[in-house]
Amino acid sequence: MKDVAPHPSGGKSYTVDGLGSAVELVHNMRSSVRKLIPIDWIGLSVALLVAGTIAWGYASLAEAGVRERPEWVLRDWTQIWRGANALARGENPWAPLAVTGLPYPYRDRIAYPLPALWMARPVHDWSLNTIAFVWVLASITVAGVALARRNLWHVLALFSWPAVGAAALLQWSTLMVAAARFDVLVALAACKPNLGLVILAYRPTLRRVGIVAAVLVLSLIANPVWIGQWREAAASLHYVPPVMIWQGGGPLLLLAALRWKLPEGRLLLAL
Repeated sequence: MKDVAPHPSGGKSYTVDGLGSAVELVHNMRSSVRKLIPIDWIGLSVALLVAGTIAWGYASLAEAGVRERPEWVLRDWTQIWRGANALARGENPWAPLAVTGLPYPYRDRIAYPLPALWMARPVHDWSLNTIAFVWVLASITVAGVALARRNLWHVLALFSWPAVGAAALLQWSTLMVAAARFDVLVALAACKPNLGLVILAYRPTLRRVGIVAAVLVLSLIANPVWIGQWREAAASLHYVPPVMIWQGGGPLLLLAALRWKLPEGRLLLAL
């Protein structure tokens, strides 16, 4: 016989067995949905939607910037684009400039290694507007997903000034955020060595180090002399040294060594 309990309002009664059955039904339905669509996929879908929407806005602004200021070409991505075009023509990308004294972004020799130029090779003949749009869209989207993997609210970091600057200048930093989290992207460390060392310090697993090493070995098989040519070109650049980090509270970053066992501590120390 079913137990009958009075309704809290003193009106119509309800059965305890009936309520338990309803709760069990809802629980079983949720379990079934999770089996069909794992909860991680639901979170990933939300992250993709949020990050993709933000990235589309940034990509549109980047594309407009390239169109309105053609003299800046592809901003910081110009060197990679130049190098990829040199590879397509069968030339040495790190050769001395034929004409000196040119304005940014043509004033320096190419400072990117061969893996970075390989990455740009398939798109070297795309329109500049398209390259800018696709680069920012992809890098901001994957960075947003990487941030959301820990907490969806972390996606708000994409509204920070560094994220805006990275999108406007077509920089690598947002893509490296994703490479720090996803092993499938860690090969990008070979494309941008200064940031690559940082993301390897964040998670220095044998698998991640092995992936980067494999990319470098393949590049040396393809072109055994490229490292020497690249180092010569990079040494010719005249960048202002980052002396500001030693002023004010900069040296406090060395305290990160006290937490070297944590990924965040190694990240700060490597920076």
